[in-house]
Amino acid sequence: MQFSSKIITGRGIGRKLGFPTLNLEVPENFLSESGVFAARLFLDEKVWPAILFFGKRATFDNEKTLEIHVLTKFADSPTKVAFEILTKIRAGKKFTSADELKKQIEKDCAAAREILELR
Repeated sequence: MQFSSKIITGRGIGRKLGFPTLNLEVPENFLSESGVFAARLFLDEKVWPAILFFGKRATFDNEKTLEIHVLTKFADSPTKVAFEILTKIRAGKKFTSADELKKQIEKDCAAAREILELR
């Protein structure tokens, strides 16, 4: 199922960790459980492999967020995108440090690449 969403301003946490994200407004029809997912981003008739997080940022501020990190070189600055979730990689969790979270995101991206067959 595809979802459409407006891009909103984030706090730059993903960028600081080395994984810049597009922060998304949660669509009305979005029924996903929280966690990390392999996903596809649709923009300008192109399909971008991605990893998506939905849930509370337990390691930082417990704010609920929906954000997507594109796994290949991506320089667009869209105002609205469409996306689809393919499969869940893991549940969200609190990490003891930003470095521990960064290591897990690296593993999550590797898992998403495997799912999306981007070896």
